[in-house]
Amino acid sequence: MANGFKTFAVGEVLTAADVNDYLMEQSISIFADSTARDAQITSPVEGMFCYLADTNTLQYYDGSAWQNTSLTADITGVTAGDGLSGGGTSGDLTLDLDLNNLVATDVDVESDDISFIDATDNSSKKTDISKIQGISMFDRWYVNGDITGTNADITANWTQITSALYGYGDNMSESSGQFTFPSTGYYKIGIYGLIDKSTSETLIRLRCKYTLDNFSTTGTLLTLDFKSETTNTERMVGYNEVVFQVSDTSTDKVIFDTSSFNVSTVMKNSITESNFYFIKIREL
Repeated sequence: MANGFKTFAVGEVLTAADVNDYLMEQSISIFADSTARDAQITSPVEGMFCYLADTNTLQYYDGSAWQNTSLTADITGVTAGDGLSGGGTSGDLTLDLDLNNLVATDVDVESDDISFIDATDNSSKKTDISKIQGISMFDRWYVNGDITGTNADITANWTQITSALYGYGDNMSESSGQFTFPSTGYYKIGIYGLIDKSTSETLIRLRCKYTLDNFSTTGTLLTLDFKSETTNTERMVGYNEVVFQVSDTSTDKVIFDTSSFNVSTVMKNSITESNFYFIKIREL
């Protein structure tokens, strides 16, 4: 049992008990190794220290076992890195966030990351900047031929405009007119139509239909109507858009169709005429 600390007076008789109870507990004994230590200190007391020469290790006894402790400190200073200020080589040191110490540069939206705190577990994480900016994807398509007098799903001749001017981020995929989204999120879908109407037609409609079960069922997501009050032949243009939430890319899809087309009504299609837009505006 430890007896604490004792100050010896001048001329005081040093007894064997004093040596065993105080001097051994108030000194650091040096041993060749742990075997030599255990052979000589058979009943260590909590708070004792020893030094093992074979491993250059300073140890202390915690009441049940010998534990390693640091022999020397190797920290000679703390340097403030990028975005930090403060630091020093002695005393109590503080590091502060200082954005003025960061280097100004352009952001590579597709490659650069940003750090954040996850609200679910309060852990530090990172993500692509492209995933949190306002628009992370833009894709534009058209049908590479006019559609005349047809009232049906547009299932063929879809062409993606691949120019950097008209595309950005991940692409939509298309099969037989069915469009699959590259990732979950909120998408703005737009239809720009250029129509040549016949003389006998007063209502022409383009539609975007959606499914949440991979086309087992469908519903109307967006309509673009062209209405005329005359029986003259006319060229008509229009645009409409809607936001669609994609929760599952394997089931949530869209398809476009023509409706109320007279036999001579034509939807013009080229890179500059009728077009269909997909813009991702937010992650889920």
